[in-house]
Parts: sequence; structure tokens; C-alpha cells
Amino acid sequence: MGVSAGIRASARELLDPGDRIRYLFPAELLLSTRPYVYIMISDRAVTVLATGIRKRAPLSVRAKYSRDVRIGPPELTTPPSFVVAGIWYQIEDEYVAVVNAANAEFDGSDGLPPDPLAEM
Repeated sequence: MGVSAGIRASARELLDPGDRIRYLFPAELLLSTRPYVYIMISDRAVTVLATGIRKRAPLSVRAKYSRDVRIGPPELTTPPSFVVAGIWYQIEDEYVAVVNAANAEFDGSDGLPPDPLAEM
């Protein structure tokens, strides 16, 4: 399930003027006392958005990286996980495709994820 219009609106308020959201998805920051975050990929940046304790809506910017920072690729473990700037995050299975799409856009590839059985 994608993120709601309300979550997107809250995230949009944290964008720099003139920037736009390309991808937005929930993640969990591993080994953190406040693990729930959103990863927002915009035209200009990869941003980790902090949420509230009770209401998991984006409230503030936790970390911001230039758009040339690669996210992932996702490790297809249970649950799937990926790295941004050396920090591990977990996501629901349904968001693996979003991470792959963001990377394909960044890499300028044809949009297909790498073949997991390429060596066979």
C-alpha cells in the first residue's frame, strides 16, 4: 500500500522550494529508539524524515543527502533492508520495487532491477 495523501502533504512541507517528491516510503531505522522514518527522494535530495512517537507522520528532517547518494540496493532478507550513507533501514516487501525504481532512475538504466540469477 502506498503512502496516504496526508503523509505526502506533510512530507511536501519539508521540501526545499521548487523541489518535488519523486519517491516516498516508510522505513525503520535499525537499532534506534525512534525507528519509524520516511525516506523521501526528490529531484535534488535523499531525505530521511523523522516521525512522531504516536502519530507516524513526517515531522522534521532527520538527515539529508544529495541526490547522488545511492540507496540500497535492497537486501532481499526478511524483512528487506538497505543502506543509505552507511545506515541500515528495513522496509516492507512492497517497497523493494520503489527502492529499485529510485536506483534505476539514478543510474539511468532501463528500469529493471539486476538479475538475481545472473551467474547461472
